[in-house]
Amino acid sequence: MLIIRSTGEGSWFDFKTRGETIRLKIRVTDADVIAGLRKSHRRTEFARDTDTRKMVKVEVFDEDAITEALIDHVLMSFEGIGDEAGTLLSVTIENKKKVMNIPPAQGEQSIVDFVFENAREIAAAGQEDIEKQIKNS
Repeated sequence: MLIIRSTGEGSWFDFKTRGETIRLKIRVTDADVIAGLRKSHRRTEFARDTDTRKMVKVEVFDEDAITEALIDHVLMSFEGIGDEAGTLLSVTIENKKKVMNIPPAQGEQSIVDFVFENAREIAAAGQEDIEKQIKNS
């Protein structure tokens, strides 16, 4: 049976990068979630149609706000990540963006790819099956 998870739940995953293991709590992200985020950052403006020269309504999306909202949605929490002074980072939208932008070491998967790959998997399968697959890999 295919189990569809609700978007409110998240699952913890261990991710190894640069010789360290961090924990990331990832939430379901699918086309409906993304569409909802895009809709909430959409506005209507008037622009001149190049053919008719008349003013027409056009939808404009705030792509930066959509990206920030998506990061905030998909990455619920994280553990084991600190600043240069060794202080653990608190879970804020600014720190979530920093975590998602950590470049991968050569030959490693990026955090952003790992997060979105697992968010899609959670959306399509039971949480227990995914956790078993991660532990067994």
